[in-house]
Amino acid sequence: MQKFNVYVCRFGAIAMALISLNTNADPVLVDVRSVDPTITVDLRYAGRNNFLRHSLYPRGTHALARPEIASALAVAQSILRRYQYGLKIWDAYRPVAVQATLWEARHPGRLTDSRRPDANRL
Repeated sequence: MQKFNVYVCRFGAIAMALISLNTNADPVLVDVRSVDPTITVDLRYAGRNNFLRHSLYPRGTHALARPEIASALAVAQSILRRYQYGLKIWDAYRPVAVQATLWEARHPGRLTDSRRPDANRL
């Protein structure tokens, strides 16, 4: 298992290196599987298999990402497939309302993490 984690980290680093750092990029999101249908998607917060034990997304939600992220994941997937591995996406773009629900579930009554310097932001 240790060897597999190293490969995933290396391919993740390669994927991240391929991502453009253009801050003026179009905020459009794409379905990861529309870029590469061989990527497995199992959105944990779209079902009951998560720490809240209930769905936070509507049925049929797709794994969404910025186009450059989806393209980088497709490149990483093509490299992994050569070695008979593949990517499995458990979470992708998460709406702010869902993030707030998750934060409240883990930190009841606290709006932010007071240990962080950016504690005034959610």
